[in-house]
Amino acid sequence: MKLANAESTLLGLKNKKILIVGKGIEGNAVYEYLIKHLPENKIDIVDQKDGVDYLSEQKEYDIAVKSPGVVPELITIPYTTATNIFMSNAKGKVIGITGTKGKSTTTTLIYEMMKAQDLDAYLGGNIGQSPLDFIDNLNDNSWTVLEMSSYQLNDLKVSPYIAVVLMITNEHLNYHKTQEAYIDAKRNILRFQNTQDTAIINKDYPVIALNNKEYTFVDRIIKMSDQNSYDNNRVIWRDNPMYTSQEKFEQTLINKVEKKFTQGYSVSFKLNNQCNNCVLILKQTFHPNWKITVNGKKQAAFPVFPFFTGIQLNNPGDYEIIATYQPSTLKTILLILGILTFIFGFKKISKL
Repeated sequence: MKLANAESTLLGLKNKKILIVGKGIEGNAVYEYLIKHLPENKIDIVDQKDGVDYLSEQKEYDIAVKSPGVVPELITIPYTTATNIFMSNAKGKVIGITGTKGKSTTTTLIYEMMKAQDLDAYLGGNIGQSPLDFIDNLNDNSWTVLEMSSYQLNDLKVSPYIAVVLMITNEHLNYHKTQEAYIDAKRNILRFQNTQDTAIINKDYPVIALNNKEYTFVDRIIKMSDQNSYDNNRVIWRDNPMYTSQEKFEQTLINKVEKKFTQGYSVSFKLNNQCNNCVLILKQTFHPNWKITVNGKKQAAFPVFPFFTGIQLNNPGDYEIIATYQPSTLKTILLILGILTFIFGFKKISKL
């Protein structure tokens, strides 16, 4: 049965008889959310644990809300999903992350870095937290970071503001049947983006690449690679996607010279033009242990795009940037104390 996306909004679901299929994390979250916002609706929830005939009365309802693990062929009435309901009703912006491997790690890193910047950020999706649990806490300045599985993307009709696509290989073929169906489900994270959105994709896995006419409207495409994490240059001058209003700008770094050393690297270059609210992007992953100096002076760094390291650098001129990784002193002290505690404890035990 065709997915009824127009009925994913609360307005579209009003006065409908709704059957929620699946009593897992998402199913229960949908039930609580809809009961709260649509108290006059008839809303029921069923699960395969209820018996083999748990879907026998689905035609008595106007619409179903299908949980991710339920195969679409089992639903014979119009349906939507918890992810579509969230994407159709949530305030703020959504960063969606998908891929065969690495989703949870990347999702958590992005969320933690946004929280470190005191952004109003929330973590949810396939990571084990339904975003419907916190949807009522969101405002126009909120950021939701979602891990999105192929099951959740299979029926998606609203793509996130920033879509991150990691490595894509074969998986879940028992559900998707073919590799192409699996990949096509992943593509839904990009399929419904508009010119205000951003796609960040792994160019080492071209099967997901935006090489189809239906994807040409995506305005900002950032292709990353293990061999070349952002571009041929280690340092790139670009606009900051965290700013709500910005002028797109790029500038070539003149006379760029890079040098690597044990705990970091240096780069010198010249900038010719002024650029307000622009950010210089260093392609190493952001971590507070990276210390950045610009022309000998310490410079504050922050995560951008959304997990590389950025520094504010607006004025033209000659620059030398040094990036040094300095392990946490506290962690080192705790490690040493732990080792000493173990040694002294072992000595006491050996004397008994």
